[in-house]
Amino acid sequence: MGTATDTLMVVRCPYCVIGEEFRPMIAHLDGRFICAKCGHLASPADKDFKCRCPECSAKADKNRPESCRVNELLALWQEIQIGC
Repeated sequence: MGTATDTLMVVRCPYCVIGEEFRPMIAHLDGRFICAKCGHLASPADKDFKCRCPECSAKADKNRPESCRVNELLALWQEIQIGC
């Protein structure tokens, strides 16, 4: 017969390590999981979920074409100039 711990889902952060294992993430009531160290979010039930933690954002930026990043930097620079 199974126990309650047989069904416990352990989601681990792909960026943070404790000892020789990836760090377990903290479960929220809404089904999401968060890493207490880096803030990475995971939502196993939502396949379209995209985390916006610093690690995932940096990874996403590396996968984007250079022209997209240049356009974003130019837009940011223009916002700063208008604000001065």
